[in-house]
Amino acid sequence: VNGIRLFNRQINKGGEGIADVPAMAMVEAKALQETLQKNLTLVERKAKLYDEVLNFEYRNPGSIAGSVDRLMSELTQRRQLIMCYHQLLFETTSGLKSLRNMHQKLQLIMEELKSLVGGKTAIPKETVYPHFVSLSAVWASMEGEREMITMRQ
Repeated sequence: VNGIRLFNRQINKGGEGIADVPAMAMVEAKALQETLQKNLTLVERKAKLYDEVLNFEYRNPGSIAGSVDRLMSELTQRRQLIMCYHQLLFETTSGLKSLRNMHQKLQLIMEELKSLVGGKTAIPKETVYPHFVSLSAVWASMEGEREMITMRQ
């Protein structure tokens, strides 16, 4: 049923209330990717500063007033955060690629359905239903990827 509603939405003959999941997922994934990249860059800069201060202290013992242990702990925490950002960025980029592939598949199925249906009023269900099932499955996968994007935020 979902595949039929999606097709009807595409040809403007129904499907009211169905959100444009592909467009929303792409926008959200791109925004998340940009945010993660910006945050990763900031944390990498801070980690580099901690590293430089610790190296300076190593070369010139007693030159900083703060606790070396505390600075080392902060540097370790920043490096762990960098690893987390890299993983999230990798997952988001992979998700974005998946979304693009699913969007292409969705468009292909829609085009196949349009060519099958055309202006016909009656089509054997054995011919058209597998396409509706495929359409629904791709849509559900896109919704799932959108949920993953939301969790990564």
